Amino acid sequence: MKIYYSKFAYTVMLVCSIIMLIALSAALYVLMFKIPKIEILPKILLGLLLLFAFIFSVGFTVMTTRRLFIVNTAVEFTDVGITIYYGAFNLEKLFISKEEIIKLEHITKSSNEASLPVEGIFRFTFKNDGILRNIGILTNFDKNMRLKTLRMHLSDCKINPRIIDKLEYYCSNTYDFKFIRD
Repeated sequence: MKIYYSKFAYTVMLVCSIIMLIALSAALYVLMFKIPKIEILPKILLGLLLLFAFIFSVGFTVMTTRRLFIVNTAVEFTDVGITIYYGAFNLEKLFISKEEIIKLEHITKSSNEASLPVEGIFRFTFKNDGILRNIGILTNFDKNMRLKTLRMHLSDCKINPRIIDKLEYYCSNTYDFKFIRD
């Protein structure tokens, strides 16, 4: 069973942000150089507004490019353990044997609702933190070395809600660790 991070939504966002960049660049050029009869104050205010929108669209483009090309992540559940594919530009593979995992939690509720995505997270708890040292920073995972946990945000994941039931059944029959749902 494999869970892939979605690329479709970020592709659409990247195309939209590039179109927004082109449109705002053209609007700024026309406003500053092709329309000479506008008074200076409205021209400056409109130019600043378009410049701020342009800066926002540059940030939006960088964010979607990072999500689309740098943060490639997939998790594969097999009979012998879990394989996590992650990395920048080229996927690295991290294998975690089923003996190393204490529990897998699917969390959808939190005391701090702003920090938790709607779809929830998977939180892996390990016996030792040596596994977490191999995971780089350019991933969609949050790692906590002290608590020996690894969080996978499902909001970036192409996942059917019914797969959680199948995953719980698969984990209870294949692995020795607990699959906990809130």
